[in-house]
Amino acid sequence: MVSIPGWIDHQTHLDALTDVLTDAPLIGLDTEFVRVSTFHPKPGLIQIAVDEDAYLIDPL
Repeated sequence: MVSIPGWIDHQTHLDALTDVLTDAPLIGLDTEFVRVSTFHPKPGLIQIAVDEDAYLIDPL
C-alpha cells in the first residue's frame, strides 16, 4: 500500500518531522532545485522517506 505523503509547510510540522527523523534508523532523501532566473539554484522541494511514510518539505 502506498501512503499519501505528508506536506510540510509550517514550522510546527517540521518540528514534528524532526522528532520522527531523530528516531529513524534509515532515511531516504531527494531534492529538487529551481533555476529560473539565476545561475544559483534555490531549493524547491525536499522529499524524505522514513519506513512506510513519505514527507514533502516546501522550503520556499
